Amino acid sequence: LLGLPPRRVPLTEDARGRPALRGDRPRYDFNLSHSGNRLALSVARGLRVGIDVERVTERDGVAVIARRYFGDRERQRLDRSSDRSYLERWYRIWTTREAHAKARGTGVSGIAAPLDGHGSLWCRRSVRVGDHYVASVVALTPKSTTHSYDERGDR
Repeated sequence: LLGLPPRRVPLTEDARGRPALRGDRPRYDFNLSHSGNRLALSVARGLRVGIDVERVTERDGVAVIARRYFGDRERQRLDRSSDRSYLERWYRIWTTREAHAKARGTGVSGIAAPLDGHGSLWCRRSVRVGDHYVASVVALTPKSTTHSYDERGDR
């Protein structure tokens, strides 16, 4: 991609600690995430990207977290979930929100932000990373306030 050995890739951070390529490279963006024994990397040219991977495990307080950070439509999808699918759907929403915040450069402080109110076109894709893991990648482009997150949270 850059024609450089890994140790020579010029990396830097923005003011909020988001990694970036330094210098006059073509406009590539990247983002990393890890959970358990999985690592996820997203790379794009001309788009801002964020990625999040999470190991699906039982945890206390998921309903409280959903009430605090998820939007009305997301909470309604969770309410309609069976007990069997609730946790995976919860993680799918969470990874989308975290990847979205990372793409915007806000980090976890932006997780509760409305997903359709930031003024950018964005899309989300699920990433298969193995059993008991959920991952989402989000790409942002300027110019629109629409998004492609469908009713089920899948795309």
